[in-house]
Amino acid sequence: MARHNENLSLEEVIGGNPNLHGAGNGYDFWIPRGDRTYEEHCEQRKQFFEDYRRMLEGQHDYFLAAREWIERNMRPTKTIRPCDSYYLKHVMERETGKYVSNGAFIAAAISLGYRHTEN
Repeated sequence: MARHNENLSLEEVIGGNPNLHGAGNGYDFWIPRGDRTYEEHCEQRKQFFEDYRRMLEGQHDYFLAAREWIERNMRPTKTIRPCDSYYLKHVMERETGKYVSNGAFIAAAISLGYRHTEN
């Protein structure tokens, strides 16, 4: 992973990444539509996104734990073996015994200057 701007706070990362939230990145939550109208379904997805975004704002401990692990264990490269943030967060959790959300892991990597792409 290549690096660019580094040493950003959680707030700066959230502010600069409008699709980042506690569960990861993006607006594509799988929510069964059930008997709701399309408009109601879209509103519920929007509400989930806003709730998960607020959740990330309160995850400073996860953010700092992930930052510490990334600094100790990852090195910038031009190419990376096929893996994603969700895989890497699980590697961290197995090694440290500490839970971290996918969104906090992504935010920590971005804060250290790693580039992130939405899938």
